[in-house]
This record gives sequence, C-alpha cells and structure tokens, in this order.
Amino acid sequence: WHLVHASPPIYPNEFSLWSGLITSASDHISDELQLLVVDWLVLAGLLAGKEKRRFEHQLGDFASAEAGEEQFHWLKRVLERGHGKYRWRVVTAHRPIISASSRFAHDNVAYPGESSTREALRFLLENSDVDVYLNGHDHTAQHACTQRDDFNGKNKLTHYITNGIGGYEFHHLVDNDKRPIEPLAAKNTFHGFAMHSVPQAKFDTVFIGHDGTVALEFALSQPQQRCT
Repeated sequence: WHLVHASPPIYPNEFSLWSGLITSASDHISDELQLLVVDWLVLAGLLAGKEKRRFEHQLGDFASAEAGEEQFHWLKRVLERGHGKYRWRVVTAHRPIISASSRFAHDNVAYPGESSTREALRFLLENSDVDVYLNGHDHTAQHACTQRDDFNGKNKLTHYITNGIGGYEFHHLVDNDKRPIEPLAAKNTFHGFAMHSVPQAKFDTVFIGHDGTVALEFALSQPQQRCT
C-alpha cells in the first residue's frame, strides 16, 4: 500500500476496548493487554538510515525518514507511558525481527536497511518490556524467544511469533547449525492460520493446519523466567 501512492497512515489513533465500550486509552491503568500495531515500512524510513531497503525506489512519502521519525517517536511515547500498566504488552508489524527462514538471512545481506531496522526495533521492544512481537512476511510458523537479566534477580523475556503460513508458497528454513540461537520452533510444512488467546496470566498460541488439526502450539505464562 506504500508503493507509489498511499492514504495517510492511521498509527497515531489510540483507543481502548473495555466492557464493550471504546474510550480513551489513558482512561485505564489496569488493562490486561496492550496491543500496538506499527507499520514496518514507515519505521524503516527512519531506522534503515541511508542503507538499502527492499522496494526503496517504489516507496512513497509515507515511508520516508520524516514519516518514520514521527511513528518511531509515537511508539516510544506509548511504550513509556504504558510501562508497568499492562499484564501483556504486544507489538505487531509485518516483517520479522528474528527468523530461521532463508529469506530472512538473504534480506539481512541484500538489504542492510532491513537488518538495521530489526536491530533498532528489537532494542526498543526488549528495553520496553514488550512480551510478544507478532509478524508475518516469512511463510512459516515460528516461535523465538530472547532472555535478559533485569538486574533485580529476575529474567525478562520477549517472544517473537511468526505467522506466514497463509502464504501461497512456503519459505525455506536454513539448516539448524546456521539458524539464529533464539528460535525455539520453526515449521514450513502446512498451510493454515494462528489463533492467540490471552486468559489473564497466559498467552496461548495455536497454529491450525488446513485440515483443521493442530500443527504447532505453545503457551506463555507469567512470571516466566526462561525461554523454553
């Protein structure tokens, strides 16, 4: 939608869904889940710097450095304002930050701006105590996890979930010995969709295959101290 012409992005819009009512996001400080939807191409306008980007000659003004700066500062403000107010903090965008796919490995080399965007966004999310990052782009089903010490006797985790199994063809996975260390599970053998449910202290993910069977599932819980 950013190619050549595009409508203005809607990322500055904020609202809460609470007991069937839509109200200002600042009205509640005890919501169970904060969900932030960001535009990868817009963020890359800033975070990629001068480095090569995918489709860079086709991108419109809404994926420019100025647009990226506006969205990035908005994202930082929202994350800072919501610190400590939510049980789960979830950010979603199109492209992966961590992946075991060969497409990911290729793009990090062919488009250095992709790698720079991933590194900058990962740093922001993990230092803002984001629990889950959801993405598509890679036609695979994946779960990755990072773990860090909060210097208070506890570990902080961020989970990265890729759902691209609705794509028209699968993307290859690199061999195990060439994968990043963070992926815990990666599959590219079934088409389908993913379902997420958040019953308070749990964040459950189920990947459903085209035949209706469960092809991959895992449950996140709080407090969770290690990536498993």
